[in-house]
Amino acid sequence: MERGNPSEGRKHKHRGKFTEGLLDNELILKALNIKPGQTILDAGCGNGYMSKLFFNVVTLSGRVYALDPDKYLIKSLKNETQGTNIETIEGDITRPTHLSESSVDLI
Repeated sequence: MERGNPSEGRKHKHRGKFTEGLLDNELILKALNIKPGQTILDAGCGNGYMSKLFFNVVTLSGRVYALDPDKYLIKSLKNETQGTNIETIEGDITRPTHLSESSVDLI
């Protein structure tokens, strides 16, 4: 499926290629040392699988911002995560966002 990337003004194809299933999620979570109550920014979240894992660790006392320039993926993730503390943001990490300075514990 072809999806537009508004930050680059051209089309790209994901072809279903994500890092999901290729990484050791347990090792990543351990290395990041995420704690309940923290605020995490998942920059370039793609389909949001790591955002969902971060949500499980920060619990309802924390927050996860899931940022990606792909409008389709962000809309899909927003629908999947309604009622959670995952906030989806369509955007590019290299451009300003609505997030306040020092509002994120880990990117």
